[in-house]
Formats: sequence, C-alpha cells, structure tokens
Amino acid sequence: MTPVDCTVAPACVDLYPGFVEGDVYFTITNANPYEITFTDMTAGNITVDADHADDCPATSITVESPVTGLSLVAPASSTSGQLSIDDVVTMILAAPDDCQGASFDIELTLTGTQS
Repeated sequence: MTPVDCTVAPACVDLYPGFVEGDVYFTITNANPYEITFTDMTAGNITVDADHADDCPATSITVESPVTGLSLVAPASSTSGQLSIDDVVTMILAAPDDCQGASFDIELTLTGTQS
C-alpha cells in the first residue's frame, strides 16, 4: 500500500510585539486507512498576507524549529480536531505597527509513523 501525504492546515497564533510563547494551531487531514502519530515538527517558510506584506516583514516572527517529542494523532481517513504545538512562536519586540491585524502563514512539516 502506498502511503498518502497528510495535509496540515494551520489556524491562528496569538501574537504581539515581544510575545515569546505563541502557540501554533492546526488540523491534519489524513487520507490514509491507518492512524498516524506525529512526533516531530520542522517550520519552513513564513509569509505575510498580501494586505500587510509591504509593511510587515515575515521576519517579524520566528518559529522554534525543530520540535521533537510530540504526540499528535491523526485518525485514519479523517480530519483531526484542532491540534497545537505550544510556546514555539515569537514576535520580535521591534515588529512594526503595520503588523497589527496581519495574518502569517507558517509552513509546517510533521514527521510521524503509522500507529
């Protein structure tokens, strides 16, 4: 059986300048006929929504990476409830006021095994 990639759909993080313990929230869609337990996360590219991209650099936030020792379960053939990885997102203290109301997309790669 060929494994099928799972889709990670991030939600929101609570951010303000100088905040160092932001959580990243997401759901996982697992099209495989078996449960997967994800144990590691690596953050990739960070982008800012089009309305704020010119005045709020993506470098205004950072994401701790890699994160190991997780236990995030994606049930077989379904979409998980909201999951989170706590205390991994930081917004720099010098973030410009133009970042207020901005949305950041954080690329996440999760690594796991069939349960």
